Amino acid sequence: MRRLVLWILPCFGMSACAHLPGELVVQQDLLTLAQEQAEAPPGPPRMLYQSEHQTVFLVTPREPIPRHVHHHSEETVFVLQGQGILHIPGGDRVVKAGDFMVLPRNTPHGFTPTGDEPVAALSSFSPRFRDGDRVAVE
Repeated sequence: MRRLVLWILPCFGMSACAHLPGELVVQQDLLTLAQEQAEAPPGPPRMLYQSEHQTVFLVTPREPIPRHVHHHSEETVFVLQGQGILHIPGGDRVVKAGDFMVLPRNTPHGFTPTGDEPVAALSSFSPRFRDGDRVAVE
């Protein structure tokens, strides 16, 4: 039988977000949480979920994110609100709320928020994000 975890408040820190294999997690009212985080003072991404196989962050970048690669994980991103410029090989792409991106391992990428509305996105790493997996590139 699966266990159900219903989050009313998001978890903070790596150990608070560890889940058992097969555990079901429900995050309620993600758009409100994204708006609140986007309007709060700048801070690190908020980890919403982490298991052995996956990490999910709510990110609200206010400054450009320099080009980097992930040697260990593939990153998928879903933009919840706002817009910006995704810097990828082959040219820059404008991305906005509703857009979805898959960034395979070792793909150089960066991001610059644009527009008046704060940017909020779900960023998922598979396998799970490890410290040191974000490596700057020129």
